[in-house]
Amino acid sequence: MLTSCALIKRDGYARDYEECSSIEKCAEVIKAIIEHSWYIPDSYTDGLMVKLRVKLSSNKTVTSISILESSGNREFDMSAVEAVKNLHTIVELNGLDDEIFEQNFRQFVFAFKP
Repeated sequence: MLTSCALIKRDGYARDYEECSSIEKCAEVIKAIIEHSWYIPDSYTDGLMVKLRVKLSSNKTVTSISILESSGNREFDMSAVEAVKNLHTIVELNGLDDEIFEQNFRQFVFAFKP
């Protein structure tokens, strides 16, 4: 059974989130947090995209970030990596059942494309 993600106020973050009621909602929460901390570099040109593999520990801390598909623009790629690093721990996932977390969020791919 899927339990809710914890409702957390992040310091310096202007938006509060409703509790997650599905895997999709938790994914939306992660996406919004990452996008909030992502700065698009001046060197950005239309059509760039980078895909990252993100791995989390059992306490929802980011342990690994690797580039699966580079955009070809190092500054753009590194800005995406930094945005994920800024997550530190994704406490919003603390309410998830351990099995749901393991199957869906222990590692995930995130595509950055403005």
